[in-house]
Amino acid sequence: MNSEEITCVVTPLSQTYANGLQRVELYVCTESIQSVEKPRRGERVIITFSTRLGDYQGGLRNNIDQYPYVCPDLRTKLGDKTNLATVLKDNGVKPHDRVRVRVAGRTWTLVGLA
Repeated sequence: MNSEEITCVVTPLSQTYANGLQRVELYVCTESIQSVEKPRRGERVIITFSTRLGDYQGGLRNNIDQYPYVCPDLRTKLGDKTNLATVLKDNGVKPHDRVRVRVAGRTWTLVGLA
C-alpha cells in the first residue's frame, strides 16, 4: 500500500475537558490536501490513528471549506473512550503545533513535529 507523509496542524477548539485539556482537531495543511481522501460533506470516515504509544479508532471529516480533519474523539483498541488532545499530549504535541503524519489508506500515523 502506498503511503504519503503530510503536514497537519493541531487546531484548538473553544471547549475544554474536565481535566483542563483544550479540545483539539487535527487539520490537514493546505499544501497536503491533495494527498488526502476528502470525505463527502456530513460524512465521517473511520480511520486508525496510530502513535508510538498505541492505535486508536477515530474519524476523518471535511469542513465547509473542504479542509479534512481528524475528529477530537477517539477510542482505544479495547473500545474505551479517549480524545485526540490526550493522545497528542502524551506524544509531546500541543495545540498550534504542526506535525508530520504518514497516511496509508485509512491509517494515519503520527511521525513527529514538523
